Amino acid sequence: MSHGKRVQILRVAAAGYSNNEIAAAIHLSAGTVRNQMSFILTKTEVELKSLLLAHPSPSFKSRIM
Repeated sequence: MSHGKRVQILRVAAAGYSNNEIAAAIHLSAGTVRNQMSFILTKTEVELKSLLLAHPSPSFKSRIM
């Protein structure tokens, strides 16, 4: 999946949407959103989605590519 799609997932997640709502909003399956959130959390070494969305790390962008 492209970096841009992952950023789009994060932007919608930051607005408070659930994985199912994110999937509907950006035309992906809920499973794809769930898998991508897991990928992003692993790459950023953050265990909870809520921490990721508040994580101010300047290296964040380069770590999800």
